[in-house]
Amino acid sequence: MLNKLKEKISDVDYYKKHPHLKLLHPLMDRPYLWDLKNIRAVALGFAIGAFFSFVVPFMQFLIAGLFAILLRANLPVALVSTLISNPLTFIPIYAAALSVGNYLLPYFGYEKIDNSIFNDFDWGSLGDIWLYVWSGLFVLALIVSILGYVFIMYGSRIRKTIFH
Repeated sequence: MLNKLKEKISDVDYYKKHPHLKLLHPLMDRPYLWDLKNIRAVALGFAIGAFFSFVVPFMQFLIAGLFAILLRANLPVALVSTLISNPLTFIPIYAAALSVGNYLLPYFGYEKIDNSIFNDFDWGSLGDIWLYVWSGLFVLALIVSILGYVFIMYGSRIRKTIFH
């Protein structure tokens, strides 16, 4: 089943026949955008998608796709990896981002948010915590994308040495 999925993702003819992808036709002949055997392009595609899944709250597919094309990364991997941020993971990601931002920003002269803000939460105070959330999202995006890139690059090398 995994081999069929790999073949389908790498099958450029499938994408050429799709009526909604006519804008991508000039890009169809660039193998680095589609080939899953190019580990560097796959790792970079994952890193791009993971980064923009955290940093950009909407239009993640479009922005990750554009950066994948510009940086010669694997396009399907970049698009799929944006799904890290979805309705099921939205709350844990933003809670973790707020915690990271609340931990890091006092080192840059901002005051630490008191945890009582969550006990009597007022939606009007949401504007006060966005700096903490966005800074935490940026840090988490960097961590996840770098770790994903390194894991894919070195994981594939370890796999090759063990199984070949």
